[in-house]
Amino acid sequence: ANYLTETLENGLANSNYISVVNSQSVKNALKNGIQNPADVYCAGRFTDFNSSVVPIEKQTSVDSGRKDSQGRTIYKTVYEKCYKLTVDFKFRYEIIESSTGKILGSNSYNYSTSSGEYSTKRSLPSALEICESKFNSISSDILHKLQPYQITYTLNLLTDKSDVLKEANKIAKKGNLETASTMYDSYYETTGSFESRYNYILLQQAVGNLLEARDMMKELYIKTGDLR
Repeated sequence: ANYLTETLENGLANSNYISVVNSQSVKNALKNGIQNPADVYCAGRFTDFNSSVVPIEKQTSVDSGRKDSQGRTIYKTVYEKCYKLTVDFKFRYEIIESSTGKILGSNSYNYSTSSGEYSTKRSLPSALEICESKFNSISSDILHKLQPYQITYTLNLLTDKSDVLKEANKIAKKGNLETASTMYDSYYETTGSFESRYNYILLQQAVGNLLEARDMMKELYIKTGDLR
């Protein structure tokens, strides 16, 4: 739990969007029923955590140093004891708005893993060491939900010999999707250009009109039979 807390605090400390409040101050506020110094806080807990050392007996055949009457090597069975560490846990977190108590986001994880085999118990790695990659993944998930993020779309716009369509494509690539959409729509109404309609639909998808874009693409295919 301390590892997750420290990882989150370090991650948020580098954020350009969020000011970090010391976690102990938040814990004290929640415990004593006083005003929480944080606008939003993350509460996480292990609902289950188990680790155990598993003994393993390995059987191998080794050269005994003797040969039989026909000169063949005689092998003997050797039993070797080794150990591995197994860990399984269940973890849940919630991102909570302090003023209302509203849960803004949450997730749960079930995870199990084990170390390699070691000749002595003392050589075994710690539970933290074998779970570290999963803890880092959980931290990344929480940081992703707490901070603003940007989704980048790569759109493969179609073109033809028309100067209008080429200009609309340039405008779209500069990020002015509204103007480009208007140009594509107008050009389609005038010429029936497949390319302009296709590009218009792509831009609708990019701005989040997913259902409308799906329906329009279906209509375009039915009308033209073009699989592009």
